[in-house]
Amino acid sequence: KLVNTEIADFQDALNSAVPFFDRRAEDGSRFMVYRLGNLEVRVIEGVNGKRIGAVLSIQGLVQEGSAASAVSTSDKLVKATMYVEAAPCGTLRSRYYVVFATKEGHTIVTEQLADGSTTWVEDSEGLDARNSLAKVLHSSECLSTVEGLRKLCDAQRVGPADKLGISASHRKGYAHAVFRQALGDM
Repeated sequence: KLVNTEIADFQDALNSAVPFFDRRAEDGSRFMVYRLGNLEVRVIEGVNGKRIGAVLSIQGLVQEGSAASAVSTSDKLVKATMYVEAAPCGTLRSRYYVVFATKEGHTIVTEQLADGSTTWVEDSEGLDARNSLAKVLHSSECLSTVEGLRKLCDAQRVGPADKLGISASHRKGYAHAVFRQALGDM
């Protein structure tokens, strides 16, 4: 279920976008299609105003049997990008994550969860859609290896969280620390 702030953010993005398709029917109804990242939004504008008819993902399909090779620890990192996305709860109502691109074309996503654990996801299928709804905070070239990044992420891990979990600002700090340290020699 979407939160009102997420709906407002989505409406703002939609209002600032130019329709990919824009046609009027004989009765005056207007049909528009917007492309926002990997999302296609179909809108109908009638006498009562605009109404979103559908939101579709236009991400390419992954073919079975064509799985990419796993990320090697010797792969070279070429780019680091830190994102922030809306979250349904928490004091900051946001989540921070970092995406690393390798020279071999792979991606690695890491973030710290509320329970204090950290994630390490290689070649995530939904990454393009997730990134299309997030905002880029920092992006930079990166000259390191996957092995060095893995050691860095392991070093940033904290012990099990108490009942309240890890604070949102602490999770934000994890993303900042991993991003900054990945830019230098690890």
